[in-house]
Amino acid sequence: MKWLPPLVLFVVGLVPLGLAVQGYLTSWILVRDRPEAQGRVVGYESGYHTRPTQSQSFYPVVEYRDGNGRLQTFRSKVGTGKERYPIGETVSVRYAPDAPEDGVIDEFTGLWLKPTIFLAVSLPFLLLGGVRLVRSFG
Repeated sequence: MKWLPPLVLFVVGLVPLGLAVQGYLTSWILVRDRPEAQGRVVGYESGYHTRPTQSQSFYPVVEYRDGNGRLQTFRSKVGTGKERYPIGETVSVRYAPDAPEDGVIDEFTGLWLKPTIFLAVSLPFLLLGGVRLVRSFG
């Protein structure tokens, strides 16, 4: 039964690994399949979070023209503790032609940061659990 604790560690590591793979695939498909446009930061919306402490986040509001030349506006789903872009700054945008209001800023933070964090969380569990699991049988 000395193989059980390492197996549990390894299995615990599979959960964030699965979330990382899902996040990478989602972002990759988004970049591969969605058209790109140039947008402009026109303002910010703020929101408050209460966990772990109360803090304010700022979400950029971006305008861009879709493939049909219509002006579209969206609020980024990624907020930070400060206004990251100056008002008027040009940013790359990815959008779905059938839902142009669901645009995303084409940047590392919005597309790749969350799956990278999940991957970083999973690796110690997978490595430690995997090494100890192999040693428990050898």
